[in-house]
Amino acid sequence: MMLIKTKESPEPTLETLQQLLVQPALTPKQREAIEGEIRKVRAGAQGEKQAAYFIDFKLKDSGNYAVLHDLRLEHNGRVAQIDHLIIGRCLDIILVESKNIGTAIRTDGEGEFEVRTRHGWKGMLSPVEQSKRHAHVLEGVLTDLDLLPKRLGIRMMPSFNHWVLVPPECQVTGRPKGPAISIIKMDLFEMHMDEWIEKNPLSLLKACSRETIMELGRALALHHRPITMDFPAKFGMTSAAEVAKAGVP
Repeated sequence: MMLIKTKESPEPTLETLQQLLVQPALTPKQREAIEGEIRKVRAGAQGEKQAAYFIDFKLKDSGNYAVLHDLRLEHNGRVAQIDHLIIGRCLDIILVESKNIGTAIRTDGEGEFEVRTRHGWKGMLSPVEQSKRHAHVLEGVLTDLDLLPKRLGIRMMPSFNHWVLVPPECQVTGRPKGPAISIIKMDLFEMHMDEWIEKNPLSLLKACSRETIMELGRALALHHRPITMDFPAKFGMTSAAEVAKAGVP
């Protein structure tokens, strides 16, 4: 495996949020919102870390894939926050969304997703449609910046697959519609990857070199644009500059 980019640490964000919690003028509503954001950041980071472990464990001995974790791309005013990106030598690209859902997730096969909460089933944003939007941004970056390799002067076009990884304890009901779409328990990633490789064997006639895939991954990593969030403004506090004067970096 060619690991190009690792996940960025959530600690700076968590530290900023924790410092906001000690501000004396917080309203109960602001405190609740900040505490909710802390839980969200921690849960998301844990889910992505767990997913990255299983991805790296499976692909660590393979030289046929470039892997990038936590890749954020901007293109023509649109943003793609890709949890995990796997690029194969035949330009078969897998976009992986990791969802830290410990209860249950279900889909009706028509694009509708629901998550089970303590109050019952609740609709959720489709992680598949989210991944498809990310693929659209990614494709724009690859083509407009001329990052895709060429063969005999013709640009090689990628194929996109959309996988959603959930924790082992999550119950999964239903199958999303489409051959390139999967919901997978994280501990079953290795088995699913083996099945996918068997169905999509490496074709030496279409394969790029390992060096080409590594260069492509590095080029995408160079276009990573980490988000800068003004949390004080988000929670209706003071501006970031004013908070900094009060001792919050």
